[in-house]
Amino acid sequence: MTAEAARETAQERALDRPTFGHEVRRHLPIAYAAAVLGIFFAVPFGIMVMISFFHNIPSGLYEPGFELTHYKRFFSPLFTTLLWVSVKFAGLAAIGALLISFPFTFFLTRYQRRIQVPVLVFVVCVLSLSEVIVAYSWSVMLSKPAGISNLFVWLGFMDKATSWSRGYWSVLLALTYFNLQIPGLQMTVVQADGQHVEPVTVDE
Repeated sequence: MTAEAARETAQERALDRPTFGHEVRRHLPIAYAAAVLGIFFAVPFGIMVMISFFHNIPSGLYEPGFELTHYKRFFSPLFTTLLWVSVKFAGLAAIGALLISFPFTFFLTRYQRRIQVPVLVFVVCVLSLSEVIVAYSWSVMLSKPAGISNLFVWLGFMDKATSWSRGYWSVLLALTYFNLQIPGLQMTVVQADGQHVEPVTVDE
């Protein structure tokens, strides 16, 4: 390689090498996300953890110190009971979701494609709804004025309408619904935030 060719190669490498300004612009989105996460989450969370060790004075304020008084409440009967109820709800909801999802997927694979496609489109559309919409829909369906109990009264299964919106089974059914998935279903992402992207296959 001649000296001139070597110089041209070095110049091409220098042109291909990203500049400092280019590197800064390339990392700006990540830096912005990190700054927002640090300001609005990491800093308040750190302050909350720090105050949790402070001494609580009768006026409702705190004075600097280090004590574990607040953490002793974790072992009180109230907190242990609530923890057990939460764990039990989570376990039952997970079991319920498995008992629904896997048999549904198993039997769906036995049907022809012309049946599978509309069923999957319907199920995926329902499961992809916002949690706010789903929670509101459940509250309406289980309410007394316009809930499903009115349908049972009309069919003669019940004497009068009642509210199930805050019952044990209503909470369990809602948690089970939120955990429902279709095992093995792969979907291809072609858009993100309204922008076309390179197709990527992901699990449901």
